[in-house]
This record gives sequence, C-alpha cells and structure tokens, in this order.
Amino acid sequence: MGIGMVIAVNREDAEDVLDYLHQIGETAYIIGDVAYGDNGVEII
Repeated sequence: MGIGMVIAVNREDAEDVLDYLHQIGETAYIIGDVAYGDNGVEII
C-alpha cells in the first residue's frame, strides 16, 4: 500500500481538481501544502 499517485496543482485549483477526480470515480485527498519557510526543509 501507499500513495499511488501525487498531483501537484495551484492552491486555487485544488478543490476543482478534487471534485473532478471524485466525479470520475477516483478516491482523492489533499495530503499536503507547499509553503515558503525560513529554516530549510522540515520532514514530518
């Protein structure tokens, strides 16, 4: 198991993309966010 596919889209488009994927029968979730930061990379 695991994450089968990742699609990166603009934040403004995320809900529309998620709605479309659900309409065509895909199981999809928002799993993260790309953000600016001062301290480099944080792995969580």
